[in-house]
Amino acid sequence: HRFAMTGTPVENNLIELWSIFNFIMPGYLGNEQNFRRNFVQEIGLPAEAGNLSAEADNSPAEAGISATNASEKVNASSAKTNGTFANGNGTPVFTSPRLELLRRLTAPFILRRLKSEVLTELPDKVESVVGCGMTEEQRAVYYAELAKARLEVNSWHPADKAEENRRRIMILSLLTRLRQICCHPSLYLENYDGGSGKLDMALTLIEESIEGGDRILLFSQYTSMLAILRRHLNERGYTYFYIDGKTPTAERLELTEAFNRGERDLFLISLRAGGTGLNLTGANTVIHYDPWWNPAVTNQATDRAHRIGQDKEVNTLHLITAHSIEERVRRLQEAKQSLLDGILAPQTQTGLAGLSLDDLKSLLEP
Repeated sequence: HRFAMTGTPVENNLIELWSIFNFIMPGYLGNEQNFRRNFVQEIGLPAEAGNLSAEADNSPAEAGISATNASEKVNASSAKTNGTFANGNGTPVFTSPRLELLRRLTAPFILRRLKSEVLTELPDKVESVVGCGMTEEQRAVYYAELAKARLEVNSWHPADKAEENRRRIMILSLLTRLRQICCHPSLYLENYDGGSGKLDMALTLIEESIEGGDRILLFSQYTSMLAILRRHLNERGYTYFYIDGKTPTAERLELTEAFNRGERDLFLISLRAGGTGLNLTGANTVIHYDPWWNPAVTNQATDRAHRIGQDKEVNTLHLITAHSIEERVRRLQEAKQSLLDGILAPQTQTGLAGLSLDDLKSLLEP
């Protein structure tokens, strides 16, 4: 007998779900090629969420690279839009016939238990998005870099597959540049001596939270951004713990225990180095300084605090620079989470009995 156990059956795309099922029940969802054609390409992600190059809402200027060039020429967002993405209260909900078919096929073999079901005494987790403006200097750098990126992308002509792959890497590099500027322009420009609206917001939130008796975990994917934060915190006389990828395992354990004993009120953590494997229930506030592409990664980081042993409500704050690429990343996170929720939603019909003849026949199509 084979079993698979995971908290994140889908992190980046549906092929991950296929891999799990193909290990447990080889061939049940078809081969990888057929699964890609019948489900991955058919379900895709909603264009308004998955297209990171779309114009920002209410932005005075474009907040992303040209949609036509980014998606059509570079194939940066190749997924079809064969579903709907919206509901009455603005929460992302993605539905499509193929998604429902996949849900029905997999539901009889998935046992899902949420924290709210098995840890009934665990306090709530409250998620909030904190919009951050840019300073004047930061805004100038951002839109200058954006203009350069759009000019480069607009100069591209149709190319073969190999060139498209190379251009996709270039697009991701351009997007990373914009994301770094949102955090602090000095992550990209060595001689930048201006400010950062997000840094100002983070320092204000830290000050207000500590004064209010809260204890904080702050995550960032950039250790260079954490270094900037540390410098400003040192100037203000704050003490804190810090973990990144270079921190030895034994020291991580010592710092974790010291934090939970209350020796510091602030813990700065590199997202990829400390987003898993730590028990930090001494904190009741989690700040995500920058958004990551994958919601599972940030959720796991938040759960360093929201786990067994926590006796306070956990407030999670996502810092998002307004009218910027970060809004696109946030929407992509929501779309991926909606896709996962759609697959793992409670059954409305009983297992395979809910499949029509056409549904079953479609599984045999080449």
